[in-house]
Parts: sequence; structure tokens; C-alpha cells
Amino acid sequence: MDVQKTMESIVTRMDRFAEHMDQLAEYQLKLEEQRSAEMERYVSQHNADMAGIRAELRRGIRLSIEEIRRERERRKSLHNSLQELIEALKNK
Repeated sequence: MDVQKTMESIVTRMDRFAEHMDQLAEYQLKLEEQRSAEMERYVSQHNADMAGIRAELRRGIRLSIEEIRRERERRKSLHNSLQELIEALKNK
């Protein structure tokens, strides 16, 4: 009889262990789903942030190029004015 009770006890413990393993597997799956959702949100936010940074960089570069072109025109105009002044002074 003791063997019978021992076997029943072992079977009961194995059943409880199996239940705990099932619960653990469900919990792990739930955590993986949460982690996946968090990662998707993180990636989405990261992509949005990067898009904003790229837009700011493009704008900054465009404005820099425009300013360089304006400065080149100013210097060219100043150079031409100085050349005209030099020519005028030479002719006097």
C-alpha cells in the first residue's frame, strides 16, 4: 500500500508540475508578446525621430547652400565694384 500512495503522490506532483510548466509557458508567451509590442513601438518612434532629424539636416544643408550662393554673389558684386573703381582711378 505504501507503494500505491507513493505512486499517487508522484503522479499528483507530476500533474502539478505540468500545470506549473503550462502556466510558465503561457506567462513566457505573454511576456514575449509584450516585448514584441514594445519593440514595435520603439522602432516606430525611432523611425519617426530619425525622419525628423533627416528633415532638419536637409533643411540646414539647403539653407547653408543658399547662403553660400548669396555670399558668392555679394563677393562677386563687390569684386566687380572694386574692379570698376580701380579702372576708373587708373583712367584719371
